[in-house]
Amino acid sequence: FKSKNINFIELVVSDDEKSINASEASNVQPNALSTKANSTLPRFYVFDFNHVTQIGQHKTATLFIYWCPSKSSTQARMLYATTKSSLVDQLEKEGLSFSKNLEISSSEELTEKSLVSELYFQSAQAFQGHHHHKTTPNVIDKPHPLFGSKNVGKSAHKVVIPPSDAYGSSNLKF
Repeated sequence: FKSKNINFIELVVSDDEKSINASEASNVQPNALSTKANSTLPRFYVFDFNHVTQIGQHKTATLFIYWCPSKSSTQARMLYATTKSSLVDQLEKEGLSFSKNLEISSSEELTEKSLVSELYFQSAQAFQGHHHHKTTPNVIDKPHPLFGSKNVGKSAHKVVIPPSDAYGSSNLKF
C-alpha cells in the first residue's frame, strides 16, 4: 500500500475474532468502491483516494473507512466498532496517516462525490461564504440549588446514566 502499487485494502476480523486480516488488496477506481461493499457484513477499508476537489485541485487522501451496513447483525457491528480504534492506532504505528476516518453504512455514501464532500465539507462551507459555527456549551448562570455557587460561570457538563434495562437483556453472548 505504501509503495502505491495498490490503493485499496479490505480488512476483516477473523472468524475466531483473534486477528484482523487483509481479505483483498487491489486497485479500485473511486466510482467502483461501492461494488466492494458487502451488503450484510461490516468491514474496514483503507483507500488511497485520488480525486479532484470542489475547486479543481488534484489530490490524494488516505481514508480509513469503517463500513457498517444496516443489514449487519448487532453482534458484528459491536465487534467491528470495538476493534476500530485499536486497528487505526496500529495502522498509524505502521506508518499510515489518515486524512479522514469515516463511518459509512450506505453504499450511496461510497461514491466519489460523497467522499469528496466528506473530505472538504467544512472548507466548502467557508468557500461558499457559509461559516460552520461551533455550538457554545451550556453555561451555569446561577448557583446550583444543592451544590451552591461553586460552578457559576463555568461550562456545565451533563451526565446521563441510562436505566439498567436500556440495552435489553444483560445476558448478551458474543
